Amino acid sequence: MLGKRMLHLTHTGRKSGLAREVVLEVVRYWEDTNTYVVAAAWGEKADWYQNVRRAPEVWIKVGRLSSAAMTTSLSEEDAERALLEYAAEHPTALRYLSSFMGFETPENEDDVRQIGRQLPMVGLKPTIGVKTPVSSTAD
Repeated sequence: MLGKRMLHLTHTGRKSGLAREVVLEVVRYWEDTNTYVVAAAWGEKADWYQNVRRAPEVWIKVGRLSSAAMTTSLSEEDAERALLEYAAEHPTALRYLSSFMGFETPENEDDVRQIGRQLPMVGLKPTIGVKTPVSSTAD
């Protein structure tokens, strides 16, 4: 239903230990490493971001894929690269989203790199051993 541009993430709450869910836009998919890249639009204070930093084992659904996955924080260099690739494919979306997230509208590649350095990004890599997803509980 959401296609390959959206990723459904089931993660564990850092305080409650309960399953939590969020839908995120896929900034990039790097086929060579089988990694989906998502951004924490609200910064490091985003609950899902804090949760995956505490418990990196998650469950993802994207396109037809449903799999356990491991999360990692992207380096500044990889975040810049991901955002530059996103900007090349979706320039209008980047302009809209950057103002929505509180950044100046990017005018050039250096502006995009600057946003990439400030925006927390996470890589999600499906794991080989598939596990049963955690049941979801609303707050």
